[in-house]
Amino acid sequence: MSGGHEIFLGLEGLRGAAALLIVLRHASDFTGLPLPSSHLAVDLFFVLSGFVLAHAYDARFARGLSAAAFMRLRLIRLYPLYLLSIVAAAAGVVIWRVVAGPGDWSALHLTQAFALNVLYLPAPSLYGEAYPLNLPAWSLFLEICACAAFAMTWRRLTDAVLLAWICLSGLLLIGLAVHYQTLSLGWDWTTFAAGFVRVSFSFPLGVLLYRKLRYMPALGIGAWVPLALAVALLCLDAGRWQVAYEIVCAIVLLPLLVVVAARTTPRLAAARLFAFLGVTSYAVYVLHVPALTICQQALAEIGVRPAEAGPAFAAAFVVVLVGGCWLADRVYDVPVRGWLRRRWAGGAARGAAPASGDRSADLAPSPRLPPEIARPGVE
Repeated sequence: MSGGHEIFLGLEGLRGAAALLIVLRHASDFTGLPLPSSHLAVDLFFVLSGFVLAHAYDARFARGLSAAAFMRLRLIRLYPLYLLSIVAAAAGVVIWRVVAGPGDWSALHLTQAFALNVLYLPAPSLYGEAYPLNLPAWSLFLEICACAAFAMTWRRLTDAVLLAWICLSGLLLIGLAVHYQTLSLGWDWTTFAAGFVRVSFSFPLGVLLYRKLRYMPALGIGAWVPLALAVALLCLDAGRWQVAYEIVCAIVLLPLLVVVAARTTPRLAAARLFAFLGVTSYAVYVLHVPALTICQQALAEIGVRPAEAGPAFAAAFVVVLVGGCWLADRVYDVPVRGWLRRRWAGGAARGAAPASGDRSADLAPSPRLPPEIARPGVE
């Protein structure tokens, strides 16, 4: 407990590990590891978001927090790093055009993509991505939509309503997985609408799991157990059973691990590591594609192919990326969010409940750890 608020460090570790797996998924040209189940990390993010937002804001909605005030807080949490990612991606395209010629990006295409993506809106693209400047941003858009729906319907979200909605969206999710033979849906224009089904199942499920958490006993296991299981699930290749495996993971196994992780308490050094993973997770998720794209362009300019750079480059990239994201959080995101909260959030920001893991695919004020595990440089 810290300041009267529970800190879910186990969930911080889950979020950070899932973000790193997404990075490795997008760096598969270097590692040679396709990680065919790693896209399910997005479904895990959505469950985590519903869980921690219910923890952070249920009581505040009951005290009269308005939907508009809630959305201001969410956008303040999400937008600064997102803006940095879009600006960095656009700058990379401009530099590449100067160095190597126009390539696939015309000036009109770039202007159109920047104008829409910077407003969190999807944009037309040459290869079908909904967010051509930063591919993972599609999930952030869905996160915002889920947050808005959560805020506007909170007073009607009884357990029965949540359960009915989860069952309906779960059936739709199964149907889409069977139809497309994958749950990697929502990132492109062909499956963009299906992304709403993914979030409309996982986010409300996270809310319901949090509300029922007090009825679920602690298992007495270490925080590393659900973390290791989640990583294993997200790395597994189920072969001919892949579609069925993805459905079971998204609907049962990953949500179950969220509950288990929420009931664990990492100690000392592990607590510091889990907290660090949580602190950097959102920055890692939102910044890694622009950073990776710039690195790929630089390697191409000197004639080095990804396979030639190999896993060693990917490992170095991850280390530098995480360090850079920690620095971006410290020197850019935290100060900017603080200024925006003082300037725009008004009374809604005062007394905000710090919620562990509220950083994604999100998210709210960063938690302060108990004194025995406080560490320099990390909240």
